Parts: sequence; structure tokens; C-alpha cells
Amino acid sequence: MTVKTKINKQVNFFELCGLIAFIYIALWVIVPIIRAVANEGVFRVIFAFSIASSWILFWLGRKKLYKVDFTFALLCGLYTLIKLLDIIFARGDMVVTDLINHFVLFTSMFVGLKLSQIKNRKLDKILITIFITAYIVSLFTTYQGLLRNTSAVRMLASSSTSESMDAYLLMNNIGGYDFLYGTILMFPAGALIFRNSTNNRVRIICAIWTVLALLTIVRANFTIAYILLLVMMGFILLPNKWSTRKRTLTYLFIIIFSFIAARSIFVFVFDYIAQHTDSILTAGRMESIIGFLNGNRDLSEVNGRYDLIMNSLRGFLSNPFIGIGSYYRNYSVIGGHSTWLDELGRHGLIGIAIVAGLLRTFYAQVIRSLKNKNAKKYVGTVMLFYILLGFINLTYGYAISVLVFSILPTMVRYLSSDYL
Repeated sequence: MTVKTKINKQVNFFELCGLIAFIYIALWVIVPIIRAVANEGVFRVIFAFSIASSWILFWLGRKKLYKVDFTFALLCGLYTLIKLLDIIFARGDMVVTDLINHFVLFTSMFVGLKLSQIKNRKLDKILITIFITAYIVSLFTTYQGLLRNTSAVRMLASSSTSESMDAYLLMNNIGGYDFLYGTILMFPAGALIFRNSTNNRVRIICAIWTVLALLTIVRANFTIAYILLLVMMGFILLPNKWSTRKRTLTYLFIIIFSFIAARSIFVFVFDYIAQHTDSILTAGRMESIIGFLNGNRDLSEVNGRYDLIMNSLRGFLSNPFIGIGSYYRNYSVIGGHSTWLDELGRHGLIGIAIVAGLLRTFYAQVIRSLKNKNAKKYVGTVMLFYILLGFINLTYGYAISVLVFSILPTMVRYLSSDYL
């Protein structure tokens, strides 16, 4: 059984079954109400089975395996081995559920890689129709939930929120912190596609998506989200013909110059947010940032996140090569607020080298598969902000992984008609 297109690409039965398994994973992740209903008992087994099936069926289905397939599988295997050894010998608690975030990340990257090799337009259209529809619906319901309770997303991210409240919020289809930050990372791609596309239908879809995303981000009252959004807005407005590298270097210069020469503008923006936000926590953080801009050099007062990040850095420096392991669950040892520095603290240079290898393998394959320069720019921009966000926040969340590594390249490829 195959699906054929004019591009002469085929998708066989095994690959179709693998994609169906992944569709279940993706919908479970980006539609919170599905997670609320299917997160107990046998459904957890189905979720784990879907992750395994996505890998096995894709491997069985390919008539030709590429070097990138073996490289990627080797890196995933090495990282998983490190985590398992840590769980078995260092921690001894055998809690393998800690690996679920990584399994979702690896599976999302793997499916994104395979779809970039297949490049089946008909299949991409089906996937994007399903994913974008589900994503826009979840964006709308999350925004509606934030209108009723501005702390809804933050409550889902808090360990102090009761299980009953978590269930209530999920049943109202409200996304958590990973959904919000996944939305932030997808925002520049939607805005750039809207800016550059000549297809009115594509522009309408991207307009709906970016407006809903912007409203949701603003309403959620996350300090890091505000700052990242301001940076993204400026980046998007740079000349379209420039490469991602040129745009990055230019924008870094602009930020540094603005910080030195136009500090009052930043103070005005953050003061406006502090005065108009409904969140006392966000207002307090904005005022702390303003204090820093006005000469207060104590970064710990700007945000407690700084202290947590420094904890991870100290863990790394105490054992740079292999790290101190993931046994420590106290934030005083590993801060838990910076993906890359936490990785360095837990698994040292070995761990971060494997993760860097995975990101490079994924990015190189996806970029190589794209012929449209704008399409490459969209993916490059999102990956740039993904790496940046990883220094100041956690990026291993389910929704971030699915949106950035599976939905993004498929969406960019289809909306840019990159099938030459």
C-alpha cells in the first residue's frame, strides 16, 4: 500500500502506520483535553507503544537508509544509555518515567527527519490540516481560559496545583507552559510566512494563528515570554533578503547598542507592562528589571532564575566531564530552569555534546531537504530562538518538541511549496 504524488515520492504501509502512531502522540500533546482523558491506565501504555511504533515502523518501512538515520539513532541510543546508567546505578530508584520527555523529543525529531526525506506533498497536506486545526483550536481555548483566569497556564506549570485543578484546566483544553513556549517559538515562523507568502489562503491561516498566538502570549503573563517576544518582533522586522546569520549578528549589535544608548525605551516598555498586567508576580519582576536597568547590579533581585541557573553552572564546574548526575532533585544543586546548563550540570560535556550533535544532525538534514531560501530562513529563525530559550528556560516539554521538530518543518515545507 502506497501513497503517490507527482513528486514521485511513495509512502508505504509501515510508514503510514508509523505516522498514525505519531499523530496520536502529537494530538495527545497539543490538545490538552485529549491528554486529560487519555492519561491513565491503558492509555499510558498506548502512548508508550505509539512512541516505540513510530520508530520501529519507520525503520521497517524505508527501502533505503541514510547515513543521517544511523547517526541520529546512535546519538539517541548513547544519550538514553547515559540516562539509564544514571537511573540504575547512581539513583537506584528505577523511575524511568523521567525519560518520557526525552523520548518525545527524540521521536519528534526522528519523524521530522523522516518526513523531510519523504517530502510527500499529499501526506504533508493531511498532516498539516490535522495539526494546524488542532493547534489553532487549542490556542483559542487557552486564550479563553486566560481571559477567565490569567494564572491558568502558570497553574498548570506549578507543582503546588492540585490534581483536581490540573484536570479541570486540561478538560477546558488549556495548554501548559510547554504549549505556551512552543507557541512563542512558532510565532516568528507564522509571522514570516504571512509577511512573505503570495498565497492569500496561506496568509489568512497564518494571520489567524499569529494573532491568536500573540494574544495568548501577552495574556499568560510570563516574564521570559514577554522579553523573548520583544526580541522576536524586532528580528522579524529586519530586511527579508538578509540571511539568518546576518540578521542575527545585526540584531545582536542593535540590542547591545539599544541597551547602552536607549535604555529609557526598555524602561518605558517594562514599566508599561508592570502597570497594566494583572499578575502581581509579573509586575514585581518587571519592576526588578527596571531597577537593574537603572543601576541595580544585583542580578538575584532581577529574577531568582539567575540563582537557579548558577546552581547548575556550579554543578557542572564541580565535574565538567561527566557532570554530577540527575540524582539531585533539589533546585539548590541543579537549578532546573536552563536546559543547556542543567544538561551540563547533570551529564557534563559528554551529555551536552550528544544533545548538540542531535540538534546539528536534525537541523542539517532539514535545511538540506529544503530548496526554498525563505523556508530555510523560517526553520533557521525558530531554531535560533529555541537554542536561545534553552539558556534561560526549559525546552524539553512535550509541546515544544512536537511543534518545533515535527510540525514546524512539515508546515514550512508545505506552505512554502518546497517540493522541487
